[in-house]
Amino acid sequence: MTVTTRTTRSPRRRGATLVEVMIAAAMLMVGMWMLVWLYQQGMNAFLLAKAQSDLSAQERMATAVMTADLSRDMFLPDEQKPNRGRTLADHDLRGGATAYVPPKAGYLRAFSHPTTGTYYEASDSDGFGSSRAIDHYVQFTALVPGGPDHLMFGAEVPARSGRQWYGTAAEITYALVPSFRKTPNQTVLYDLVRRQRLAARTTDDQPAYQNIVNTYGAADAAEVMTVASGKALTLSELTAPLNRLNPRAPQITSAGRVGQEKLLGNVLSMEIKFTGPTVAVGYGAWPTDRNSYRWPRALGGAVGGDPPSPFATSDPPAQANTDYPFDFLPYNGEFDTYTRFAAYDASQYATTNPATHGRPLKPIRITAALIKLRVYNPQNNATRQTSFVVKF
Repeated sequence: MTVTTRTTRSPRRRGATLVEVMIAAAMLMVGMWMLVWLYQQGMNAFLLAKAQSDLSAQERMATAVMTADLSRDMFLPDEQKPNRGRTLADHDLRGGATAYVPPKAGYLRAFSHPTTGTYYEASDSDGFGSSRAIDHYVQFTALVPGGPDHLMFGAEVPARSGRQWYGTAAEITYALVPSFRKTPNQTVLYDLVRRQRLAARTTDDQPAYQNIVNTYGAADAAEVMTVASGKALTLSELTAPLNRLNPRAPQITSAGRVGQEKLLGNVLSMEIKFTGPTVAVGYGAWPTDRNSYRWPRALGGAVGGDPPSPFATSDPPAQANTDYPFDFLPYNGEFDTYTRFAAYDASQYATTNPATHGRPLKPIRITAALIKLRVYNPQNNATRQTSFVVKF
């Protein structure tokens, strides 16, 4: 018998060439780069979304604070006024000096004027105009019913002493102040600030506030209380313009200002418009719109007894006002409920005479306000606009 032995050998495995190794390494690097790129894009998207969310939250906070303040009663009850004159809508100036009586305690003044020059931006594709209003402001007194400390207006006197004082009445100012920051194209940015000063409701409350002034001095109290000539002021005394805080005075200092807080940063514009019953204010009420004589203006004027139409195009007199029924304040853009302490007669009203455009009283009735805030987001170089309405 024959035995045959056979040996089987496996074929030799060929190794990778240098070219194949280099190609594999390149593909691996491309894959890793793509993973890193996708991660970076995801992180950037997350950061941008978070920035937008944070900005939205800040705007909601600012609008909530402003709405709460502006919706409060602004005046002490007055039996001579409708609804006892507690809100701005209860003060009707349309009757002129023969019918209007200024409030006995409390006030509101505001500035709202069309922007001109470099501060007006062209209309968008939908025909809505845009402007950068940086000098609009609203200043007013506000009242709360009282109760626990967190439901009242508070002030620290002296500054940073930890001594808190509370009250049910305050003078509040909303305005823009320069932030010394700019966008990449050198547009100036502003801070929206809220400044508050406590005020005594009546002479019955005045001794308690005067005690603060006497104890800590008028200089320490004046930042957070309505003080003039070393005396704590009441809401009645605040109706006199000379006793009020300068609405353009708020400034953020390096040390901070007591009674003032920054609600929103990187603000491009705060535009405030008002509305109320349509009234003829006379020709010349709008320096930039000589043909309009009604307030608030519409895109087309009223015909006879018909209401104005915001989208009429053939009926003068009117200038495009895409925010109708909200509009700027007529004449010089100022409004003041004024005071009973000064001489009061027809000469206090603005008229078509250019020499009297600056009078504090305008023949209108204000029932609500439209506030537009435009804020710049430095993380994505985009802007966001928030609009909200407050009824008085």
